[in-house]
Amino acid sequence: MLRYSNGVAEKARHAVASTTQVGLTQALGPQPTMPIFFKILFLVSLASMVVVYPMYFLELSGFGKIMRRDHSDLLGVGDNNLAGAYGILHKVKGGQLDGVTLSPEAALAHSRTKRLLYLGATLFLVVLFVGLTDAVLSKQG
Repeated sequence: MLRYSNGVAEKARHAVASTTQVGLTQALGPQPTMPIFFKILFLVSLASMVVVYPMYFLELSGFGKIMRRDHSDLLGVGDNNLAGAYGILHKVKGGQLDGVTLSPEAALAHSRTKRLLYLGATLFLVVLFVGLTDAVLSKQG
């Protein structure tokens, strides 16, 4: 009787362990993962954003100071902060603000600031796209 009980208990334990293992494998399944290229792209873009955005805000601040120094007659009263500098940044078209050509230093600062703004926005979109793609892939598994 004891031998029979031990045999039944052993079979039951094996069945439970086997069923649990198979059930988890089927439920979880092999998770589709992103290729290593996209993981590296995500991490590099995220790390680059951490560097580019502070550079952009410093450059934007510098652009605002240069504009106040060289073209104070073209600026409004409330343009002494980052929001004002951002507004001026987008008003400049073709190296001119309200038909007045920017000084060479202001034009260079404008170009650098715009470049960093576009680079930061592009990096953000890459991080967003790769992150969303990873989330969708992990849900399909």
